[in-house]
Amino acid sequence: SLFTHHSSPFTLHPSLSQHLAFSIILGYIRTMSTLTIECPDSVLRSLHETGERFADNLRILAAVKLYEMGKLSSGRASELAGMSRLLFLHKLAEYDVPLYTGSAGELSADLDAARMASHDRQ
Repeated sequence: SLFTHHSSPFTLHPSLSQHLAFSIILGYIRTMSTLTIECPDSVLRSLHETGERFADNLRILAAVKLYEMGKLSSGRASELAGMSRLLFLHKLAEYDVPLYTGSAGELSADLDAARMASHDRQ
């Protein structure tokens, strides 16, 4: 269990306390939901993977696909994948997913807006 109960209020499992302390220092607390899926053992054997490794890969694949579909930003997708945004952006190349999926006109408009914002800060 992630929480233990003694005579005092609830205490975090030691493996979570360091992560939670780091999150509080950074000024945010991130909550997570746990999802359970069924996976036939034959699939794991075919992939030569453990259930844990398969779950990690599935999170990355889901994050990449949701980003590709425009459902998640790269920041949110990297959270789902359990990695830094920079590492996630590098992972996209492994799956042939472009960093930018807008049209040339949208890219030009985005670049112009970024230049104006940069100029306004100076």
